[in-house]
Amino acid sequence: MYTLEVQLKHDYSFIFSIQRFLNELEKSLNTTTRKEPLNTTNYLACQRILTELVKIFDTHGYEKDSPLEQRVFFSLNGYSTLNKMIDLRAESNKPPLAPESLIALTISVYRSATHGNLENAIYLLNSGKLLTLIESLVRHLNGLKCDDLTTNESEKLAQIDLVTNLAETLADLLTTYNSLVKEENEDKLTICRLTDLISYMANIGVLDRIAAFFRTARAIINTTKSRVSDLICFCLNLVQQMVDFAKPK
Repeated sequence: MYTLEVQLKHDYSFIFSIQRFLNELEKSLNTTTRKEPLNTTNYLACQRILTELVKIFDTHGYEKDSPLEQRVFFSLNGYSTLNKMIDLRAESNKPPLAPESLIALTISVYRSATHGNLENAIYLLNSGKLLTLIESLVRHLNGLKCDDLTTNESEKLAQIDLVTNLAETLADLLTTYNSLVKEENEDKLTICRLTDLISYMANIGVLDRIAAFFRTARAIINTTKSRVSDLICFCLNLVQQMVDFAKPK
């Protein structure tokens, strides 16, 4: 028979899984020098771990308020580990240390760990970790050439997936922040930080890069093999959320 203790161990086994996956991810990152790309072993390990993390969040779903899986991920400093992954492609003037497909998967975990969770979203704002996502969006939008015929299809799709995930995650976060601003008991410090964040996004060139993307996306806007239509929608939503915050309250 299933005792209560066994049932609890079964229900909360994901806690140990998240901890193990994050430890393995850190190990793969620590064995990689900053001068050389991920080797095949570490790449495959990171890909497997990130996929498993997405499965954990998807399995337990977003139906609950502040699901335990997201709180566990936050308490285990999971966001710091994800930022290290994103930083593998932080220097555009040097050879990338990880493929775009792996960073796109990293952003998927980022969103899964944050979606619908106000505490985690506020943590990303207050800790400054959100800046990593913003800078990554600008950097990869700048390198996105949808109508470049010299780029093969798989590389192009990986670029689009990465930028799409970044735009979706940031738009989702700004939607959460805007809902917070509408509350009567809004935190003045949080509002101040959000104002600084929106200003930083504008100053760093988010709007300029999105406008440039719209001018180059026309060549494959109707291509069914890519997520360009999704990317356009998420970029528009991101701009809309920036504008909504700037509106007089």
